[in-house]
Amino acid sequence: METAAKQESIINKGIIDEKRLRGKWRLSYKVTNTIGHNGFGSRGLSTYVHPITGKKMTLIIDGQKVHLYEIMSSSTTLDPDINRNHKALVNWLLPHPEVMVDDVSLGSEISSKKNGNSKIKLVNIDFQDLTAIEDEDTIDRMVGRLSLYGGTEAIGFEKLGYILAGLGLPYEDKRYMSQTPQAKKTHTKLLRNKLKKFVKVSVENAKKVDEAIVNIEENKKVYCVKLLLDNGVITYNNGMLKYNNTALGTDIPSVTNFLSTNSEFWLEIQDKVSKILKNRG
Repeated sequence: METAAKQESIINKGIIDEKRLRGKWRLSYKVTNTIGHNGFGSRGLSTYVHPITGKKMTLIIDGQKVHLYEIMSSSTTLDPDINRNHKALVNWLLPHPEVMVDDVSLGSEISSKKNGNSKIKLVNIDFQDLTAIEDEDTIDRMVGRLSLYGGTEAIGFEKLGYILAGLGLPYEDKRYMSQTPQAKKTHTKLLRNKLKKFVKVSVENAKKVDEAIVNIEENKKVYCVKLLLDNGVITYNNGMLKYNNTALGTDIPSVTNFLSTNSEFWLEIQDKVSKILKNRG
């Protein structure tokens, strides 16, 4: 992701650091007509007053003032690295109140003056590409960790169940609930595969799994509560989850909070779960 240093240095006292105008940019206009991009004609952007300096900002192209810049295509690629006019245009567009900007911090004084309903957007393509690479790497690293079968980083059968339960996903496969070594081995593969598929969907999912691993003890509580619910040990009556007529909470988060502050009760819950698993044979 973009570093704080880059965010702070791209603009200083209203003046954009041209050294930061690197890589390719895309200027686009969101077309909303029924025939799409083929129906786009043009859109003009006029001179504006800079929100910080108060100066009138007129675009200069090839030494000539351009009082109305015409966007002639719904998508235009700009390359400031090799085209000085593109550099001038990007510099002019970034603070423009009618141009929304992604992935670049321009400061609140400029951002607050942006028209949030504008259909015009400027994005740094290279930064987007880098973000995509970083997201892919995050997913790959999590899939790699879930593929480990040994070592301190490996996620075993029990923890797979805790993570899946914490994420609100099916935490066991009823076809392989036996505790025999072969059934447990197959069950582990199925749960691991389920979690890897979840991670591959998006970087957001990969981050959710990473957070679930960090909070494994909390997710263990979620797993235990769900397992006891599924086995009728914890019941739901009159809007309350109960264990042996003891009210635990109104929902699973409130029950886990209760267990976090009642250690003896938590030990009893774990013991009950262990007995259920053991009796599966």
